[in-house]
Amino acid sequence: MSVNEVTRSTLSAYRRIAQEKSRRPHLLKDSSFSSFLVYVMDDESYEVVRSALKILLLLTEEDDHASVVRQTFGIEQALGKLKTRDLSHEAKDLIASLESRISTPRQAAKIDNQQGQLRGVNSDRSNGKIEETSPNARPGGRFIAGAKARTITLQLDSLNDSARKTIETALLAIKGVISIYFDSASSRCIVRAKLGITSETIGLAILDTKVTTVRLIKKHDDGTEEEIELTSESAALELENRVHNALPDYLPETVGNEPPSPRSAARCVARVDQNYAKQQNSGWFGHVTSFLAHTLW
Repeated sequence: MSVNEVTRSTLSAYRRIAQEKSRRPHLLKDSSFSSFLVYVMDDESYEVVRSALKILLLLTEEDDHASVVRQTFGIEQALGKLKTRDLSHEAKDLIASLESRISTPRQAAKIDNQQGQLRGVNSDRSNGKIEETSPNARPGGRFIAGAKARTITLQLDSLNDSARKTIETALLAIKGVISIYFDSASSRCIVRAKLGITSETIGLAILDTKVTTVRLIKKHDDGTEEEIELTSESAALELENRVHNALPDYLPETVGNEPPSPRSAARCVARVDQNYAKQQNSGWFGHVTSFLAHTLW
């Protein structure tokens, strides 16, 4: 499956969710979701751009939701860039409608009260995990918002269009990656993935493309950030250590190599001479058997 097909499939799944009004707040809790929509608005495919615009229009039907979308990084720049492209009248109408919804603040007091609820997530900043729980989440869906997931932030050395496409292709090949967002201004890659996907797995996949260096961003409780340099060797070693630590404890090597005790041997091994002696002393039948054996042979 190509990158464009994966993008369209993701947008189709998001649109089905956004059509249900009760599930829109859960979508807006995920900042990487709206960032993904802004990112694909720069796609060359008109179908991808139109799908992203329609999803954003669904999400901005309510004033409270429009305020959240309005604060998405880069959305105004993306809309401004779209207006310079040669698009259809339908696309221009979609852009104008979306622009009018997010550019005019409405019911500001109510929006401020609701904003904390829409943005509320349980974040473990020490390891970069973000957990979300939704009572309306559908099990088994790859792009369903509300499932437990983590956000991984990586600092890249360079982020031109060619490198971005290469990295995107490599990351989409990893099973469990939900969405990818590139912040061109700060040269960062923000990946939302299932909890089983480690930061080293994502970093190693980017390093394998050989288009940029990678530094892992970790946020501490006090809000400060720490950059950890990742190399192919360090990432591979960390993954190996994780696997090794997950293995169960083995028995000592001496166990099983010791010779069996005489008592256990007597219980487990039937000795021929002992059986023969018992047979000899088993009464008249034993004497007859012995007589016939000696006579015939």
